[in-house]
Amino acid sequence: PGNGILSHQTSPLTIAEYASSVWQQLDEQLAGQAFYLLGLSMGGMLAMEMAKQRPEQIKHLFVLNSSAANLSPWYQRFNGLNALSAWLKRCRGSGLNPIESTIVRLTSYRHRRDIALIERWSRYRHESTPFFSNACRQLWAAFRYRCPASLTVPVSILSGDRDALVNIQTSRALAQQFKVELVVLAYCGHDITIDAPAKLAHYLFEIICSPEQDAGEQFADSADLLNE
Repeated sequence: PGNGILSHQTSPLTIAEYASSVWQQLDEQLAGQAFYLLGLSMGGMLAMEMAKQRPEQIKHLFVLNSSAANLSPWYQRFNGLNALSAWLKRCRGSGLNPIESTIVRLTSYRHRRDIALIERWSRYRHESTPFFSNACRQLWAAFRYRCPASLTVPVSILSGDRDALVNIQTSRALAQQFKVELVVLAYCGHDITIDAPAKLAHYLFEIICSPEQDAGEQFADSADLLNE
């Protein structure tokens, strides 16, 4: 709620409410079918909450560059100085929305000056601009989020080693919380899906094609993921 085609709705103030809303939308499409779930940043918080609410429908949970208030201090969860620097150093030009340009600069290591990407994201914002009040409510929900003590689904925690927004220590804390090994991808910023789509796809492929693999083991070779 509060984003995309639901931008007219008021965003909730808790991650649990977001999770319930997403489950309601998925029920209309999946009818109880189990699936793999991946979440990035605040989406990682949402994914953890969804797995807590309905573990029987999650085959495997992937959490990318996320955090939790009960595991990490606020200054590790949001780097305000880097956010300000991204605003000042953002790409400028006709058709480049300043907010989207700042977001790309802050969240991507490899594509922070990618004009085509910024232009595309700027068009998305023009098509559906979230209300400022909803953005504040979403940030508040993320700021307050506390992850569960444990989950009954297989979990993988991944982090980019060049994340300028969220400190890698927050992912280490999550990995420790769920007793799994942290997978670190080299030369990746906050948005791993942009900076290392092939590496991420390789890791997901290894797990999806090995459903009987023990959840406590490392599914992919970390060295292979870290090498270019």
